[in-house]
Amino acid sequence: TMNQFISGNLAMMINGTWQVPTMRSEVPDLKWNVAPIPMDKQQASGLGGENYAIISGGNEDATLEFLKFATQKEQCLGMMHAMGYISSDSTIAEGQFAGDAVYEAFVEEMNYAFARGPLPEWPDISDAISLAFNEVITGASSPEDAAAKAQATIDGIIGK
Repeated sequence: TMNQFISGNLAMMINGTWQVPTMRSEVPDLKWNVAPIPMDKQQASGLGGENYAIISGGNEDATLEFLKFATQKEQCLGMMHAMGYISSDSTIAEGQFAGDAVYEAFVEEMNYAFARGPLPEWPDISDAISLAFNEVITGASSPEDAAAKAQATIDGIIGK
């Protein structure tokens, strides 16, 4: 989607903060901005899916100590800036990108964001949703048909 947008084949794209560094470095002269996703009755957005986990193997205590260090505010800020991510911790996110209108628009969206489904099948569900968006954006399908197809696929995935 981003390449189609950069090439001028799409008037808009739905993307996230992780693409901002790429957009700024690859097409610094391109005039673009961000806006909230259009809504019907309720504003909503999806949170990312990054998590930390500790597996058993003999170093659990050391791993936990590392995670305590890595999740402190200063370390989080450094990592989030390097990756172009907004912290899910609102005390860190507030002011994280002060003065940067592009990122501030994404920070505002955090007020309406929900965690993605906690299912092992989530990658397949996400693919069905992405395919529906792409079919609508490219004109291959109407929004209604793409949504119905995605719903049927998702129902099959979760066993409805």
